[in-house]
Amino acid sequence: MDEAAGVAFVLPSNCAEILAPDLVRSYEPRLEQMPDGEDAAAIVMPMLGPVTASVFRAASQQRYCGWGIPQTDGSTYLAVAVIDDGAKAELLSALRESVYEEVESEAAEAVFTQTPSVTHQYTDTLIVDGDLLIVSLQRVTGDYAWDALSALRA
Repeated sequence: MDEAAGVAFVLPSNCAEILAPDLVRSYEPRLEQMPDGEDAAAIVMPMLGPVTASVFRAASQQRYCGWGIPQTDGSTYLAVAVIDDGAKAELLSALRESVYEEVESEAAEAVFTQTPSVTHQYTDTLIVDGDLLIVSLQRVTGDYAWDALSALRA
């Protein structure tokens, strides 16, 4: 929220405004945007932990995006939400008690990661910064969450 103006942050209406197509293709030239919105949310939500999923469901705004390499399992999903202070406190507490590793960062309020394992096939990055929650779940290397944060804060 912009405290001085008393106005909540407004998320862009489409994924190309969160991560420009040229930027996404710079990670991997074969990446193509997949269906977003409810279709991407249906894929992303089961991959999130219960508290993170609950925070997304309760968020005042959320966007779900996906990119993939055709005919492969190479994919990345990005979920972005505007959250309130209570949800943020609950989420940070849960993440600090979970399998996620908190990473020190001067660029964001809190950052958590999880690397792939036998039971978890994606590299996850969760960024909490002010009223923004950004989650990337990826099989294709790239700075999706960080670049989304930069674009949203620009």
